[in-house]
Amino acid sequence: DALAFYQGTSMATPHVAGLVSLILGYKPDLTPDQVLDVLQTTAREFPAGSNCDTSFCGAGIADAFAALSALDTLLAAPTLLAPADGAMLQTGTPTFEWSPVDGADTYHLQLATGPGFANLVMNEPGLTATSVAPDAPLANGTYWWRVRAAAGGEDGPWSDAWSFTVNVIECLTPGVPDLVAPVDGGATKDGSPTFSWSPAANASMYEIRIGREADVSDALVVGLPTDPEYTTDPLAPDVYYWMVRGGNQIAGCDVMGDWSAVWSVTIEEPGSGTYRIVLPAVLRN
Repeated sequence: DALAFYQGTSMATPHVAGLVSLILGYKPDLTPDQVLDVLQTTAREFPAGSNCDTSFCGAGIADAFAALSALDTLLAAPTLLAPADGAMLQTGTPTFEWSPVDGADTYHLQLATGPGFANLVMNEPGLTATSVAPDAPLANGTYWWRVRAAAGGEDGPWSDAWSFTVNVIECLTPGVPDLVAPVDGGATKDGSPTFSWSPAANASMYEIRIGREADVSDALVVGLPTDPEYTTDPLAPDVYYWMVRGGNQIAGCDVMGDWSAVWSVTIEEPGSGTYRIVLPAVLRN
């Protein structure tokens, strides 16, 4: 047996690996992140005059006695519940939920734009509930979040880090279509006329209503075309009123615009009406 001076990762690695083995031997259900948290939070400070500091040599000097002692009072890591890991959200104000931890007084939630939690969007210690929502909507993008419990001034290990993506789509209201044909107040002997109108901004489909009441409240015909025109099944001779509105149903949107003006059209009996007969002139010598 002898004593010697060594330094560097070749010496430090087996010491830390041995301490990790002791920790897992006592609590084998700990995750790698939880073990790392125990090692870092129980490490001793570097002595005065050392050429090591936390920016160069890590969290401190590994302390086996302190690490094993901390396991007796170690709070469990919360289990994250929602938003689900990898979820795609169409809202910028999700509610973060996690499981309660026995013995916990408060919880600490962190939300960041990267898995390393360097750029924090939310940093909320002292939470007494097991759910919280952001004060302001999150911008579109991918986020990572984690939670840990605290009791008596001591922090438990961080939970697993979950990610989700916010993809809020602005559902714009369609504009109002301008009716084109049949012309307002016109007449036709075609029992299946084609109704047409100008395309409406932000519209992916249209709703056309045709009825015999001037306000189209009876809506005898309701069509849902995607193009700005619609051909009806045969209509009985009568006066009809019609109107159209645009709808935005792109990517989960469900927004309907305002109705157009109401136009009328008369469907006449085939063969009805006034005719003019022109006879050819007779040429005589």
